[in-house]
Amino acid sequence: MAVKSNFAAGDVLTASNVNTYLTNGGLVYIAEGSATNTSALDVNSVFSSTYDNYRVVLQTASRSTLQYARFQFRTVSTLATTNYASRSNWWNLTQANSTFQDYDQSAASITGGPSGDQSLNRWSIWTFDISNPNKAQQTGVTGSGTGVRRDDNWYSWVTGGIQADSTQFTGLRFIPNGGTFDVIYKIFGYRQA
Repeated sequence: MAVKSNFAAGDVLTASNVNTYLTNGGLVYIAEGSATNTSALDVNSVFSSTYDNYRVVLQTASRSTLQYARFQFRTVSTLATTNYASRSNWWNLTQANSTFQDYDQSAASITGGPSGDQSLNRWSIWTFDISNPNKAQQTGVTGSGTGVRRDDNWYSWVTGGIQADSTQFTGLRFIPNGGTFDVIYKIFGYRQA
């Protein structure tokens, strides 16, 4: 995207300026939502052929001990529960030994990081990018986040993975590794030229 840096007081923003400087870059808001005390939150009709890549911002608060978040891809009628290759690596920010841990991997979902503690109004936040969910090819995911578990240890993490089916996904499902959690999400598309 071109960036115009010499606007002056009194300048008029023309259609030509908008077409040149504003329409070919940045993130476009698609959807947001939340759920309280849920074991699964389905989000439908957010991936389409309009965008190749997406950004998801997720907040989670645990209702159970030592809980962490996952997600799976879906179409309106089918949830993909197999053919994932995902790994999450965490490190503890509050203990003297902040060793990077190979924490979790999954063939049934994309793994994120620990959920915060709802009873203390503590939320974990993570951001991840999804590549090509609505194309008939494998879907890639990379992300990172930070948050606290119920044991009062703060963590940061990186996660990555793929969903190897050739499905044109239109949505996803957020799930905890067990029990229930509170979840807030926002989804954006990467604008294309």
